[in-house]
Amino acid sequence: MKRLKTIINATIWTLCALYLSIVVLLKIPAVQAFVGSQTANFIGNALDTKVSIGRIDLGLLNRVIIDNVRIDDQANKKLLTATRLSAKISFTDLAKGGITISSAQIFGLDANIYRKDEKSNTNLQFIIDALASKDTTKTKKPLNLEIGSLVIRHGKVRYNQLDSPDYRLTSLKHIDLSDISAHIILNRLTNDSINLNIKKLALKDKSGLQLRDFKLRAIASKKKAEIDKLYIALPKSEINIDKAVATYDAKDCKSLLPSLQYEAEMEHSHVYLPDLATVVPELAKLANTINISTSISGTGTSMKVASLEIDTDNGSTKLSTNGSLYLKKILQKWSQTYAKNSTKQRLVAPVLVNVYLDIESGIPFDQPFIDFLFEGRDVIDRKIYHNVE
Repeated sequence: MKRLKTIINATIWTLCALYLSIVVLLKIPAVQAFVGSQTANFIGNALDTKVSIGRIDLGLLNRVIIDNVRIDDQANKKLLTATRLSAKISFTDLAKGGITISSAQIFGLDANIYRKDEKSNTNLQFIIDALASKDTTKTKKPLNLEIGSLVIRHGKVRYNQLDSPDYRLTSLKHIDLSDISAHIILNRLTNDSINLNIKKLALKDKSGLQLRDFKLRAIASKKKAEIDKLYIALPKSEINIDKAVATYDAKDCKSLLPSLQYEAEMEHSHVYLPDLATVVPELAKLANTINISTSISGTGTSMKVASLEIDTDNGSTKLSTNGSLYLKKILQKWSQTYAKNSTKQRLVAPVLVNVYLDIESGIPFDQPFIDFLFEGRDVIDRKIYHNVE
């Protein structure tokens, strides 16, 4: 028994010494560069593309640091670069089939994603195909991923559909994000659930959109989704949703909408209209702030607006309303109107809803408003917006 104990102790100390030796060796710049080069060759061969890595460093407590990474696409154009990738991985959980990353950092990310036209794959598709399992006979291992802390700094992501001349943000044909900064906690991701906490996300788009801050705490499964906190901040706008809950049956697409039930509340929110000018350019001329509070609930075919309070910052307009929306009727009317107005550049669904407005200008609205086309001139003519100048 004593001999067995001695052998076990000797084995443990040998493994520790071997690990420390590797750590020490990887502190030598020449060794770091050699390991980086060999790793890049291995990944490049697996992906059938050119990959370069400046150096690899193995820190204490299972931390891996990779500097100056570049991956080209199969047209020999830059697909992705990063000045530093770092992760601390639990090898114990990895041996059990789970992936636990206690912390990870991505610094200086620069991604260039594109495709020739709408029917073509992106230049990223070959990596997705390489990572996908080619053996369809094997039973897929259940996904079990945890990331204690993911930090992204100084990120850039570009996406372009090369044949499209439409550079409007709403077209999603050309996206140019920069100054991406994020702190994300992925408590758990499995095949049928996610527990996510986005503590901070900020970015800018070339179109002029600026997301000053985005926060989200959410849990979702195949039966229920719950948002504990949603916060969106633009330069002069803030949206606060403290609670939103939805139940549904997500076993297939057909059962999702009929089984959907939801409720949500939004309070202490305000929108500065020019902040949305990248989506609706006409709003750039309306330098007003709109304060919003609402409480809604509904199903896959209807929505009940228990309360909707809207007023402007200068006090010129106040709107108080409640009512119900019936999705099936709205979509029917929308499709009919779209067919008649297909040449118009912008069309928003008409709304079938009973609303009661209390506008401080003294204009009483105590009748149903049905089938409004909410386009700028039409809204102003009907005096839904008051004192727009």
